[in-house]
Amino acid sequence: MGMFAEPVDDTAARVAAFEASLASVLSSRVVSPGFTPAGMRSTDDLQAGVVNVVLAREFDYGRAFGLTAIDAGTEVLLICHLQVDEDESCGRGELSTAVRAAELALLAEIKTFCRTKIDGIEVLLNSVEFSRQLEAPMGWLVATVEMRPPAASTN
Repeated sequence: MGMFAEPVDDTAARVAAFEASLASVLSSRVVSPGFTPAGMRSTDDLQAGVVNVVLAREFDYGRAFGLTAIDAGTEVLLICHLQVDEDESCGRGELSTAVRAAELALLAEIKTFCRTKIDGIEVLLNSVEFSRQLEAPMGWLVATVEMRPPAASTN
């Protein structure tokens, strides 16, 4: 047995806590672990807004004092799908504007979530890409979110 305890790989626990907190903060949305294509979702789910939580990568492994893997960052993608009501009297421009508003509303909720404290996890929103409203009445956004242990725990 070595001088240091074996590092604990807690990525699964970190992601589970992240997903539970996300579902709590975005309670009016459909939060789903893993990815399900929009075409396989119900209209009701899409109109509520779907947030797929997809594990993307782990990075920045520390090398000090046996902390390898414990202090690593974990990146997830929030791949979000939504659909706005398609009113027959609504022109293409208004539909595009409605999709943009729906995407921005969902992003505002994601930003609120990223400011929420999750025990033992620091959450950072790194980037967001939008649908450019090209597929109205469907919209989507992909948010890149980073999770790390709180800075104080790795010093």
